[in-house]
Amino acid sequence: MAKLDLRVIKTLDSIETALITLLKTRPIDRITVTELAHTARINKGTFYLHYTDIYDLYDQTLRKYLKKPIEESDFFSDFFDDPELFLNELSGALDAGFPVIDRITRNGERSIDYKFVIATLREKTFETGRIHRDLTNEMKLTMIFGSFAVLHSDYPTENAEQVKKLTADMIRSLFLNAETA
Repeated sequence: MAKLDLRVIKTLDSIETALITLLKTRPIDRITVTELAHTARINKGTFYLHYTDIYDLYDQTLRKYLKKPIEESDFFSDFFDDPELFLNELSGALDAGFPVIDRITRNGERSIDYKFVIATLREKTFETGRIHRDLTNEMKLTMIFGSFAVLHSDYPTENAEQVKKLTADMIRSLFLNAETA
């Protein structure tokens, strides 16, 4: 990504802040570009330089807050060495991002793009260099992260440890002999 001018960065931050502020009071389908531009103190033309519509802004903002805790994590080598620790750290990192995500997705009005989250987790795991990037490993990681996401959301908090144990067992069985690529 090209380095952005400081004015552009401030404008994008202002637009994002305005969106999150407006989402506190009403759903995305009740927010207009005119209202958002007024709140962000920009003109509508500036908005359209960066986004195609309000839903494009919404999706980009949501993806940013879903991706940020994953990309800033430094515990992905634990995926292979200590899966339970990895899953605890991952849960903590994702939970840290959820206050903003909850505001963005208030009342379940738009769903979280789990395919995006799984792809981001998969990429971060490949970046460890501990496994070869190939279709089989991509599928294995998709199974692990997809299963974890579904189990984590479908079962109540009191089952969190069992979800982590099952997922850790899956990691061990699929990557028992993971060696540096």
